[in-house]
Amino acid sequence: MRSLSFFSMLLGIGLIQACTMSAVPSKYQGHWAGDQESCSVSSSADSMTLASDRVLFTESSGQLMSSSQSDGNLHLIFNMQGEGETWRSEEVYSLNSGGQVLVRYTKNSTFKYFRCN
Repeated sequence: MRSLSFFSMLLGIGLIQACTMSAVPSKYQGHWAGDQESCSVSSSADSMTLASDRVLFTESSGQLMSSSQSDGNLHLIFNMQGEGETWRSEEVYSLNSGGQVLVRYTKNSTFKYFRCN
């Protein structure tokens, strides 16, 4: 989590130039799960689908509000809703292992996902 805070600090003071986008790049899009076995379960609690303009989880979803890319990381802001609540989520995504592993950083947690085929 320390690297995320450092990244946010650099972006905030302008030392890293951000490239603003209106959609999630295609290399990040798709169905992702916490392990390969979860890929075959339609409502797995540890899976998500990332589309060009939204993110879908088992019990919540979010509409993309802002997207930027910097230093190999993708910064996304979503307006989320689920279980009768709404909130704003700022997240950073990083691809590893040739685009087969996605790491998602949120304010309080880090999640690792595997690409489902």
